[in-house]
Amino acid sequence: MNKSILLLALLLTLVACRQTAAPNNPNVVIRVTPDHLTVGITALIVEVSDADGTAIPDARIEVRGDMNHAGMQPVFGDAQPGDQPGEYRVPFEWTMGGDWIVTITVILPDDTRTEQSFEFVVES
Repeated sequence: MNKSILLLALLLTLVACRQTAAPNNPNVVIRVTPDHLTVGITALIVEVSDADGTAIPDARIEVRGDMNHAGMQPVFGDAQPGDQPGEYRVPFEWTMGGDWIVTITVILPDDTRTEQSFEFVVES
């Protein structure tokens, strides 16, 4: 009996302490077209949705690309609305082959900011 009560108390504590996603913390997915990454111009397709999967069509998107080593200038991209609600298209130039980190900052209408980074390998 005591073990059952202890187990139940432990389970209730774990459930009470679990973290849930913040309601204003959007989901961010990024695609690249063309998907074969080489030096030059490409398009980043950024999809933004809420925790329920509903598209967020009125966000502002900031894009910054950095090589994973020091000494390179960052590349910035300006997002435009895409073909679907919650989709944003960003012309982007890979200036050099190698490992890149692209940071997407999503700014919601209520000024909530979320940042997420994605890693890419670009061929020379």
